[in-house]
Amino acid sequence: RNGAQQVFIDFQKTKCPFDMCRDILESSGVPFVQFQTGCCLKNGVIRDWNCLNEDQRKILLKYLNEYVNCRQLEAFVCEELLLVCAIIVKRIAIDEGNDSQSLTQILTYLYETVSNAASDHNSRMVCCTSILSVLNEYSSSTRASDFGLSWATHLRAKKKFENTHLKSIFRCVVSTLVNHLRISDNGSRGPEWTPLASKLLRICDFILSWNFDVITIFSSQYAKHVDSIENPVLQPAIDWKEVLLDGDVISIFMEMHLCLRTTNDEKLMHYSLQCINQLSSLNGPIIINAENRSKFLKTIITGTIGLVKQVCDTITIAEVVPISTVINRICVRLQSRDQINFVDISLLKSFLEMMAQITCKIIFDSLNTKDEEDFERFKLSIDNLLNSWMSMISIIERANKREESDTNSNNRQEVVKLEELSVWTRPIFEAFVRIHLSQPEGLRQPVNEAEEDIQEFEDNDIVLFGDQLNAIGSSIDPIVRLITTLLKLCQMEKYLCENNMSQWVSPQVSLSLTLFISRFLLIYLLPNENDYQEMSIALNSCFGRDSPYANHVLNLIVDYIITKLVFWSSETQVTEESSLALVHFVKNCIERCKALNNCVNMNKLLNKHSANELQNLSINTRKNIYQVLVHIVTYNHELYDQLFQPLMERYQKIRISIEERNTGEPLRAAVVELYECLEGIACGTTAVNINNVWPNFIAPIFHDLPKILSFLHNYNSIVVAILNLLAQLTNRILCYLSDNDIITFYNTSIAILNEYAKHNCNRSVREGIDDEETCNDILVILNFLNDLAAKDFIEWFHDSRGDQNNSNISATQVVFVGLNIIMPLICAPLLEFPKLCQSYYKLIVFLCEDPERLHGLPDPLLQSIVQSVQLALKSTFGNEVKSNCLTIISVLGTHAMREPNKFITLVQFVEPFLRLIFEFTLFECGTSNDVTMRESVANALFSLICCFPSRYQELAQQIITSSKEEAVQKQLQTAFEKLMEGLSLDGARVHRAAFKRRFETFVIEIQGLLCIK
Repeated sequence: RNGAQQVFIDFQKTKCPFDMCRDILESSGVPFVQFQTGCCLKNGVIRDWNCLNEDQRKILLKYLNEYVNCRQLEAFVCEELLLVCAIIVKRIAIDEGNDSQSLTQILTYLYETVSNAASDHNSRMVCCTSILSVLNEYSSSTRASDFGLSWATHLRAKKKFENTHLKSIFRCVVSTLVNHLRISDNGSRGPEWTPLASKLLRICDFILSWNFDVITIFSSQYAKHVDSIENPVLQPAIDWKEVLLDGDVISIFMEMHLCLRTTNDEKLMHYSLQCINQLSSLNGPIIINAENRSKFLKTIITGTIGLVKQVCDTITIAEVVPISTVINRICVRLQSRDQINFVDISLLKSFLEMMAQITCKIIFDSLNTKDEEDFERFKLSIDNLLNSWMSMISIIERANKREESDTNSNNRQEVVKLEELSVWTRPIFEAFVRIHLSQPEGLRQPVNEAEEDIQEFEDNDIVLFGDQLNAIGSSIDPIVRLITTLLKLCQMEKYLCENNMSQWVSPQVSLSLTLFISRFLLIYLLPNENDYQEMSIALNSCFGRDSPYANHVLNLIVDYIITKLVFWSSETQVTEESSLALVHFVKNCIERCKALNNCVNMNKLLNKHSANELQNLSINTRKNIYQVLVHIVTYNHELYDQLFQPLMERYQKIRISIEERNTGEPLRAAVVELYECLEGIACGTTAVNINNVWPNFIAPIFHDLPKILSFLHNYNSIVVAILNLLAQLTNRILCYLSDNDIITFYNTSIAILNEYAKHNCNRSVREGIDDEETCNDILVILNFLNDLAAKDFIEWFHDSRGDQNNSNISATQVVFVGLNIIMPLICAPLLEFPKLCQSYYKLIVFLCEDPERLHGLPDPLLQSIVQSVQLALKSTFGNEVKSNCLTIISVLGTHAMREPNKFITLVQFVEPFLRLIFEFTLFECGTSNDVTMRESVANALFSLICCFPSRYQELAQQIITSSKEEAVQKQLQTAFEKLMEGLSLDGARVHRAAFKRRFETFVIEIQGLLCIK
């Protein structure tokens, strides 16, 4: 099999294969061979276009068209051969320049054949496929075969085709499609009817999804991004108005879909709905004019109302998502720039009535679905419809406010009243509630055990229906009453737990109540009034800063959360969400911290901490609790001892055990637990409390870390806990420390790293390792070094104040020490892990950006960096990593060029990259569609050429002489000359930009000449 595969690979590289391919097509009837021959022809046309004269090109085009029309071929063979024809047509049109007669003649023939009902069915199908191939070639999508052209040339051809022929193709196909459907109504539909209808609809869909954006002319990367969007916005030029608005195309496609529904063909229905969807997104120059905008809105809304009324009772699963998307697009459009003013009030009410009808229908139908894929469709459609209602409520609310403010205006426009909305929204709310409630109140059927087992692996309802619940509850007036009711439920749960009746409480229900408490604490209770321009007087009176009830409610909630921590300690998610609710409450709000400090029940939590009763909770829960406690004691210094004394006592016991040379499991567990608690305290440390938390508690423990690491270095859990603590302190506390404390912090960090290196210097990582956890310590060190590198601005801040105080160590030096330690441990198997690989190369990029940092690198470390970059470029690492490496090379080359005497060793290390980048350009860049990668290669190559111009000339000459054909050598010589023509090798930005523009054309030319595809 491998041998056969290699035969076809070599076959694709055949030089000028046209005569040979013609012989194969004439002699072979095997579809796979015919397809491979088509692929070979395609590559040959792209690569050897200049080897064909004008007559040979037209003869080849004529032969392929006749071959496809006269033979019964498989669909994939036909499409591949017609793709070759499309490439030839496009190249001929580009060579002929403006007003290409060849392209016009070919398209005219295709129009006539497709629109003529008397033509042979096979000919009409072939012509439709030809039109699709031509559209595909001229589009800016990644599917187009634009390898043989520069991006600028391709887009100029696209724009010319778009302005000259695209509208004519659309008119012809729509007219043919209407006639095709009309004939089918009068006569019987034969087996040939559906395939032709499908082809015509595909062409319409392709054109309506066309990327008309002018920006693509300037940015290939932007064009690729736009083409990757599933449903792009339709924004054609102003001259399309006569087709899309005056031609009533929207109504035609609405009627067309109703006709196609009778076929029960999902494929046809999908294409027709996709066309309607694209038409609903119409934007751009056409509807800038107010009259056109009003006409479009009236047409699309009227058509949608008529369509939904026709299909609502019998709507299929295939229709729910497209129709809901159309409705959502209309609502989003009405929300922008007050476009609702262009819609008549009676039409708007009809639209709202239709929305209510289809929403309730889809909600009820979703209850009966069993298939997972169908369920996802219903869920997406309900999301679309509920989001549409949120948009409409917002629009109508804004219109009502505007009407109230314009009471004296004579041109007041009638609007839908907010009170009227309940007529349509109430049935939706009731339908949503009923399908989620069990009988008798609801419609939800009881599930059997097998279904329940499957659901355990799915998201819970809070996650699954979160957006829908937010949409349904976006406008609830009796919010205070609702909160009071839920607080009563919380008290009921607390009562059941405290009276040993927790078996009557479900963890799911408890979690739901916890999420309510979290949202309530974050938004409603004691809100920061400075964050709001206006507030609800009712809510502020009940739960605001000046409310007499707010502190009482807070006390009840804290007591409720403590009960949860005690009785639900085995339910990790419940306890973590409960503790996180308090974290969100106190974060960045001094008033809330003070209120929580005055809360009587917070003493219960502190007492439980003092009595060491929080040990059964998960580590994340404990971290959250300590973070909250630190915030609280900040505003009550009398509580510092109550918080920190128990922890210091535990730490003293650990020190005594270590002095006694005890390494048992209880000691190790106590060490890990203490360090994890320290991480929580670090998260709660701020500029306000740093002077109390750091010197009195964290610093003594932190400075002992090297000793403890030395003693317990054999235990990976201890090592990782120490490194995690170091990383967390760097991330959370370092920015608050004084100059002297920063120096001490750096020294301790270096001591920790040296201690780690002492016991891991001979460590090796076996190949084939598949567990990233086994190298978690290295990943943590890399993250620590990245955080430290990012905080290098701290030193600049202190230096700018002139407050250096014998600062003989810097963050960069700590990073160097860490790199010296970690570099021998970094090997190819470790770099296979994506997180570790990205973190490592991100750190290297930082080090290389600043020439001063680079100048301080020891030669062995610099050599290791260079070797790791070489490894990445030759490996199968992702494009993001390779792009980082190319950035490193570009930066190193720039430094070496500007200061060669300063970076003598660097110049020696960087020179081999020139050949490597050349190989990378030929073998990877030419076949990659990643535009960012090409730009990174161009940057790196230009820097190296500026640094080593003579070496570049040698390599270029080697590539030129590698070809045995004199004509190819001349073309390669010309390509290299054009690449550098008129460019100064001083690394200036203007010359770099010019090089990048030429580089894409250069890659295309040399990959074709060297037969590298």
